[in-house]
Amino acid sequence: MLERELSISLPEQYKSALLAYPFVAGSIGEEMLVADVEWLLNRNRANNRAFPAGGGDKQSRPSLAQGLLLIGIDGGELEYYVRLNSSTSPVMEYSLETQQLSEFAASVGQYLEKIRQIDSKIRAEEVLAEERAPVMPEWRHTLRFYTPAGIALVFVFVVIPAIAFGIRSFYRWIVE
Repeated sequence: MLERELSISLPEQYKSALLAYPFVAGSIGEEMLVADVEWLLNRNRANNRAFPAGGGDKQSRPSLAQGLLLIGIDGGELEYYVRLNSSTSPVMEYSLETQQLSEFAASVGQYLEKIRQIDSKIRAEEVLAEERAPVMPEWRHTLRFYTPAGIALVFVFVVIPAIAFGIRSFYRWIVE
């Protein structure tokens, strides 16, 4: 559908990666290799419209007109494009901040491997952060839950009746 809608021919490695999607939900791979066809169509059409005819170096982003198909993002300032008119299909990295386009991986296969490496680093950092996080003992959780309830019960059944009894006793003492 992507090929038909954009009138392009996708590299075989890229098509294979989309057909046998290699990344789990919630991983960085989901963003760096987007499998949502609607997202890909919308973003690539928008980039293609942003390319001024005959503008040469004046375009704001890479586009289909340059033989580059947007295939993913890093969730921040980087976009990833596959070069369509190349036998090796390198993946290019475009920085939104510097507006520089450079080769990120020599092929789609190498791109997938780089994504796996980034994803494993992120998972390792998350595990390390969980291990370093202070662990609160169960009794402290229990104490945090029951302390406000205990204070409320003391007020309702001890403090308020004591105040009421004291006021009543003081009133009787004054009246007699």
